[in-house]
Amino acid sequence: MIKSIYTTQNVEGPDPSQQKKLVGTQVAVSAQSLHACGQSVPIKSIEVHQVSSDEFLTNTRARFSEVEIHSPSVTEVIMNNRQAGSCFQVFPLPGQDVYIKSKNEILISFEGVFYKAVRKK
Repeated sequence: MIKSIYTTQNVEGPDPSQQKKLVGTQVAVSAQSLHACGQSVPIKSIEVHQVSSDEFLTNTRARFSEVEIHSPSVTEVIMNNRQAGSCFQVFPLPGQDVYIKSKNEILISFEGVFYKAVRKK
């Protein structure tokens, strides 16, 4: 479930009212599909990388401290080459580029906005 939005210096993407619409919604990822924004998209490719704080800053223009990452690196998972699906008619589905923060928490990067998602218990 998407719990909150991290405030960073690099906010692009949808306007704040659209961003907030995703808070409280479910994102489900399995080996076969990604479910978000009331849609389901088949997963055709997955890439996994370790990203340092410097690489994260270069790629996202956000600092680890802004998104509460407290380690020297984070695992990035890229699904479908960041393509497919739509949310708000324009943007890709959230969840196609995620960072594994812990067993129960992921960071979803969605058009310059960072969402905290936690495992539903």
